[in-house]
Amino acid sequence: MGSAAASPQPSGNLTQDELKRVAAHRAVEFVESGMTLGLGTGSTAAHALDRLGDLLRAGALPGVAGVPTSLKTEAHAARVGIPLLPLDAASGASIRLSIDGADEVDPDLNLVKGRGGSLLREKMIEGAGDRFVVIVDESKLVPRLGCTGAVPVEVIPFGAPHTLGLIRKVFDGVPGFHARLRTVPAANGEDSDAPFLTDNGNYIVEMFFEDGIRGDLLDISDRLLRITGVIEHGMFLGMATTVIVANKDGTVTVINKKKMNQAVSSTSTRGRGKSERVWTYFEDEALLKALFELSLDPKWKSEGSFKNGYLSVLKATLAEKIPGCGLTAVPHIESRVRHFRTKYGAIEVMLANSGFSWDENRKMVQCEKQQYEDHCKRHPDAKGLYGISFPHLDTLAAIYGKDIATGKGAEGLGDAISNLEKEITLEESHDREVEEDSMSRETPRWASDRNLLDSTSSTSKRRKRDKGNEVRKSSDPFLDMLGEFRDDLKNASNHFGKMTEIMEREAKLQEEAAHKDPMQVLQQKSITELTRLGFTSTELVKAASVFVNVPNQMTMLFALPETLRRGFILNMLANEAQKN
Repeated sequence: MGSAAASPQPSGNLTQDELKRVAAHRAVEFVESGMTLGLGTGSTAAHALDRLGDLLRAGALPGVAGVPTSLKTEAHAARVGIPLLPLDAASGASIRLSIDGADEVDPDLNLVKGRGGSLLREKMIEGAGDRFVVIVDESKLVPRLGCTGAVPVEVIPFGAPHTLGLIRKVFDGVPGFHARLRTVPAANGEDSDAPFLTDNGNYIVEMFFEDGIRGDLLDISDRLLRITGVIEHGMFLGMATTVIVANKDGTVTVINKKKMNQAVSSTSTRGRGKSERVWTYFEDEALLKALFELSLDPKWKSEGSFKNGYLSVLKATLAEKIPGCGLTAVPHIESRVRHFRTKYGAIEVMLANSGFSWDENRKMVQCEKQQYEDHCKRHPDAKGLYGISFPHLDTLAAIYGKDIATGKGAEGLGDAISNLEKEITLEESHDREVEEDSMSRETPRWASDRNLLDSTSSTSKRRKRDKGNEVRKSSDPFLDMLGEFRDDLKNASNHFGKMTEIMEREAKLQEEAAHKDPMQVLQQKSITELTRLGFTSTELVKAASVFVNVPNQMTMLFALPETLRRGFILNMLANEAQKN
C-alpha cells in the first residue's frame, strides 16, 4: 500500500488559497473508512476533494463514497477518483459527514453559502447528514450575516421579476438594502446580459445589506420561504456542527458547536440539586418538534394530556438529534416544557383581551406599555413577554391550542392528583427556579424591540414567595388550582370511577389508531405538519391534491430536516402551478 502525500505544514504569511488548503486538509482528518460524505462546492471545498483523492489513490479510507452538491463537484470528484452516489441512494442517516466552505460565518455558526449558485443542493445534502464541517479562512468570520457581500436566494424563472419585487418588500424600509437578479455577460451577438442559471435551471436573486442582516434570522428565513416562487435561500441557520478556521499565521482553530453551546449555556448548582440552564434556539426547535410529534401519537397524548414517561421519550429524541447536549428529563426538559406551556397560555390570555394584538412579522404581542404592566399585576405569567419575539406560538398552538380552547386541561381527576404530587416532590427535591423569563440564548439579540424594553429588564427571575408563607406556586395556573384543593380532591367519591373512565377512553383511542389505514394516518400527519408550518387554506388544498396523486411527496416531506420542509412544499406547489 502506498502512502498519501503529507498534509501541508502551516507556516506564517500564507496566501488566502494556501489558508483554504490548510483548513481543508484539517477537515479531511475527520473522514473515516466506510463513510458516505457530502461533498461541498467552491474553491475551499475543492482542496478537500483533492486531499480525499490523494488518500483514496494511496489505498487509505476504503469504502468512502461521496454525494456531490453540484455538477462541478461531481466532475471534480470523478476526476480525482472519489466514488459517487446520488442523494436518493444515500438515505439521510447514511451521510455521516459533509465538508464544505462558506462565504460568511457569524458568532453563532450560522452561515451564508451559495454565492456560487449551488445553495439548494448544498442545503439538501448537508442538512441530511449527521455532521457538517465548515472550512474557512478567518476573513469569512463576520459579526452578522450579509456583512461582506450578497445573500443569494434561488427562485424559479417564471415570474422572476415579480418574485424579486416580493423579496424587496420583505426588507422595505431597511436602510441600504437592495436586491437584483444575478446575470452573466451576454454571449456574442446578444444585446443584454443573461440571467445566471443554477444546476437546477433556476435564477438567483442577490440581496445586499449595508451593515448585515439585523433582525430575527429565523423569522426572515420564514418570510422569504413564504414567497411563492422562492425555492431556497443561502442562510444556513444552525446547520454547522464544526467550523475549521485557518488563521493568517497558518494555525488552525476548530470551533465545535457543542463547545460553543457550553460557553454560552452555563450550568451552575446553587442549593440542593438546583440546575439552571440557558437553552439555545435550536435546542428549543428540536424540543418543540419532538413534543409536537408526540402530541399526534395517541400512545403518548390523549384527552389533552401527555402520559407518564413522555419526558424520557423527549430526552432520548434530543440526545439523538443533538448529540452531547446533556439535557435531562428532570429538571431541564420538564422545566422547559412547562415554561413554553405557561408562556403560550399567557399569550392566549392577553390576545383574548382588547388592546392586545399579535404582530405576525415580528412574532410578538403588541400593546401599550402601561396596559401590559397592569395586565401582569393580574397575570404574573405574562411577565417577560413585552417587546420580546416569541417565534414558537404556531407550534405551541398545534400542541396545546385545542386543549386550552376546549378546557381539556391536560389531566383527568386521578391523573391530576397523582401528577400534582409528583410535581411537588420534584420541586422540593430540586428546589429550582422556573426559567419562565429565560428566552433562548441563541435567539438573535436583535429579536427584541429595544424601543419597547426597559433597560432594567432581566433574563431570569426568581420565583417569588409571599412573606411568611411557604406555599409554593408553580408556573401552571391549573396546577396551582389543584394544589389548593388537593385534600378535597383526594377524598372525592368519584376518584376511581373517573380514572377508570379515562383509561377506557385511552384504550379506545389506541384501538382506533391501530386500525387506521397507514396512508390515511400519513395524510392526516402531513396536513397537520403543513398547518403547523403556516400554510394558508388555499395552499393546504393544493398540497392535498398533490399528495393524493403523488403519495411519495408525503414520505419525502418527513424525510427532510424540519428546516427544509417549508421550502420543499413551496417548491412542490410552484412546480404544480407550472404544470397547470
